[in-house]
Formats: sequence, C-alpha cells, structure tokens
Amino acid sequence: MKDFDWTPFTKSRDDYKGDYHNHLIELYKTYVRSADNNSRRRQSSNTFYLTLNTGLIAFCGYRFNPDSDVNFLLILLGILGVALCYLWYGTLKSHKQLNTQKFNVILKIEKEFPIEPFEAEWELLEKGKNSKVYKEITKLEMKVPYAFGTSCVLMALGILGFMLWRC
Repeated sequence: MKDFDWTPFTKSRDDYKGDYHNHLIELYKTYVRSADNNSRRRQSSNTFYLTLNTGLIAFCGYRFNPDSDVNFLLILLGILGVALCYLWYGTLKSHKQLNTQKFNVILKIEKEFPIEPFEAEWELLEKGKNSKVYKEITKLEMKVPYAFGTSCVLMALGILGFMLWRC
C-alpha cells in the first residue's frame, strides 16, 4: 500500500474522552468489514456485467440470420456491449481505488496495535512488487471487460461485413 502523511486520529489518546482502546478496536473491525463489503460489491458487479455481456453475445449469435433485416439491430447490440464493457471497467477501477484507500486507513489504524496483521501480510507479499510472490487479481480482473468488449466489436464488424458482402 502507498505511504501517506494523513492520520485518521483527530485526538491524542490522552485527549480522548472515552474508552480509547475499545473504540479503536470497534472502529478497526468496522473498517475491515467495510473493505470486505466493497470486495463483495465488486464481485456482484462482475457477476452482473458478465451475465449481461454473455447474454448479449449469446442472443446476437442466436438471432443472427443471413436472410434477416434484423442484423442491423445486432450491430447496435454489439455497440451496446462495448458501452457496457466501458462501464464495467470503470466500476472495477472505482472499487480498486476505494479498496486501496480503505486498506491504507486500516494500515494506519494498525499502527496503534501491538501487532499489524495486514501490514505483515503486505510485507510478506513484497508489497505487490514481485509477481512471483503476489499477482494482483484486480489486474487480471480488469482485462475481462476488454476481452468482452473486443468480442462485441468483432461480432458487430463480422455482422456488418457479412451484410456488406451480401449487397
């Protein structure tokens, strides 16, 4: 994770009115759950876009008929598929950015604890700098919308080419 000079603490331990340690632990647990929930939302988004794109491509393949005038609409669906892939990529990027910052905050909170499990894990993974030790799944995951977008472009171009060939 990236180092930054921000601190989540607005009051020192001495100035805090309340049970500092228990509040800190509860806040930490809440923030870890929040990061986990963001990962689940990302997975739900992936499922949504994957289902939509798979259905769109399957529908176009099913409806393609060399003798039909509906083929032009299939080209439009291919363009819609590209737009969905663009949105999918943006959604993944947003989730990645949010989770990165959530873990930066978690790492800062851990500095107040006797052990820092997420920091230790990140160190063991060589902070993601060595792909033989840790390969970031998000990098692979963000290629999937490109693959589907390319499929939609090729499908639309193939249908257009076929329509032009028939003329």
